[in-house]
Amino acid sequence: MCTFKQFFLLMVLFCMGLGIIVAKVSDKPNKKSDNRKIADDKTDKRTDDVSDKDLPELEKLDEEIWPPKGISLKDDPAKWPGHLDAFGSIGKIHKVDVYKRFPKPTVFFSDYVAPYIPLVMRGAVKKATAFKKWADDEYFLNLPQAHTQWFSTEPSQNITFMKFVIDYKTKKLVYDKEVPAFLSEDVPIPSPLLCDPVVKSFSMNMLNIYGYDFSSPISRRNVDTIRCVFAGKQDFVLVSNIDFSDVMPSDFDKVDVRKVNYKQYPSLRQAEYHKVTVNSGDCIFIPTKWYWQQNCVANTKAVDVTWYHKIKNVKPSECLNYTATPTLNMVDFPDQISLTDSSMLIAIQHFSSYLISSPSLTYKHFEAELKKDKKLLSKMLNWTDEFEEITVEVFQLLDINSDQSFSVSDLQLITPEKLTKLHPLLDDLLADYQDILTDQQEDTKESAEPATGKTVDATVKEQLGEYMSVLEDVIKDSIEEFSVTGKLPDMEKRLGQKIKSLGGKPPTKTDTTTKTARQKAKEQLKGKKQKVEEAEDVLEFTEAEENYKVIDESVVEEIIVDDDLPEVESKSPEKQAKKKPDVTKKEEEQKKKKEKKEKKPEKSKTKQSSKKVKSKHEEL
Repeated sequence: MCTFKQFFLLMVLFCMGLGIIVAKVSDKPNKKSDNRKIADDKTDKRTDDVSDKDLPELEKLDEEIWPPKGISLKDDPAKWPGHLDAFGSIGKIHKVDVYKRFPKPTVFFSDYVAPYIPLVMRGAVKKATAFKKWADDEYFLNLPQAHTQWFSTEPSQNITFMKFVIDYKTKKLVYDKEVPAFLSEDVPIPSPLLCDPVVKSFSMNMLNIYGYDFSSPISRRNVDTIRCVFAGKQDFVLVSNIDFSDVMPSDFDKVDVRKVNYKQYPSLRQAEYHKVTVNSGDCIFIPTKWYWQQNCVANTKAVDVTWYHKIKNVKPSECLNYTATPTLNMVDFPDQISLTDSSMLIAIQHFSSYLISSPSLTYKHFEAELKKDKKLLSKMLNWTDEFEEITVEVFQLLDINSDQSFSVSDLQLITPEKLTKLHPLLDDLLADYQDILTDQQEDTKESAEPATGKTVDATVKEQLGEYMSVLEDVIKDSIEEFSVTGKLPDMEKRLGQKIKSLGGKPPTKTDTTTKTARQKAKEQLKGKKQKVEEAEDVLEFTEAEENYKVIDESVVEEIIVDDDLPEVESKSPEKQAKKKPDVTKKEEEQKKKKEKKEKKPEKSKTKQSSKKVKSKHEEL
């Protein structure tokens, strides 16, 4: 039999073994869930072809415990890991979400802009002109407009963009100003920003060119930023303003980012970082008020587009679908700051673009280039003497060295002072071009419109509307009359009568042939008969007799005789002249008296019929 001590020892060993088994079982599901989370992160965001060398070991960094064991905030800051090391090189590192190309605007704003989360978009601008051409500086050197773009550098010095491109590598210069107007056509607007509310909230754009390996100070902006790298690469270190604004020093821009002194800035030991590399063709979204610092290699070229954070969500209906991606020159950046007024450069840089195909242009070649200019003269209908007079003045202004040609040598002579004088003169001539174009368009419109000033389509629609309203009135009146008299009137005649009363004409066939006196007289007699017939259909007939002028009474008598006879073949004028009766004045007077006697009983009949109709109306 075992003693009590032996039994107690066995029980202790049993409990220890049971505890080990339970611990192993409980560890298995946790590892599976961790592996599943890591896998989800890889498949959800990191779907691009970027190698692991371009990104930090995110999973390993996330598993590290920070601060390390045995170190606390009570310790001497000089003993902390990261003291006198580069900013963000050592510490708690978080991953940055990665998309392949640009996400949809709705996803971008709801998942990243609204919650202040950074995002990298791989290969998003690889189709842009800037990505294809900016890596080689020869592209800039072949642009004559670069001679006209002036800006200041440090130390204080005014140089042209052309001079900067020539010297920025050897003299280690940096360009961090607005994108020059002649380069803005090369830079597309990031597609997630192509929504009306977002475009209206744009702030400014900025071109960054570095002539050496550059480490920027820590910075922060009050606007959202998308930076796209078109040449070179940049390493970014970001710190959340929401989580770590209390540990970031107020003079954060004075921190030595290459050797962070924890003794001077002890609170930085608690900061946590987001780190990512942005290569050529990639873009990064930096939320507003986040702290960020960049390290880039020489010859890096990147463009920033900034907007205010008042837009947090967008609707698909607010985001436009473009056949071609709009570029920077197509939108307005109201907060743009420029040492040289961009409007001052528009005219001179536009005409300078003519020199891309040829470094020197005579007047004839300049005029030929101007006629092909789709931007300036896109609405030109024909080239006139006025156009030529203005073009001569423009050419004389651009020919600064007076050698009868416009060339790159003329652009090299343009100083900021000369540009200030040249600007208003060119603007006036451009306005003259627009005035002529406007006149041509107005003349074309006037020739296509009637004298009323309305278009042909509008006039036709108005006339049709009037005819339809008249037709409706005639139909209603005819129905009412039919219900009273039981007789349906001639609606076609009444319609013609109504249209004549409005000053219009019924739609009849036009007769372009010339009419003889005989034909005119016959038509007048027919009109007289038609008036009498219409009077019988009208409810109330006025006794006032209408007089109709007849061209020749002899012609009238002949028409009456001819109408009574059967139709025969037409004879020669000589035979018809022989058959004309010789009517004297007495005979004409007798016939007139007879006609008056015959008309009197007809009038009395019409009066009686009208009285009957009146009595029926009174009964109703």
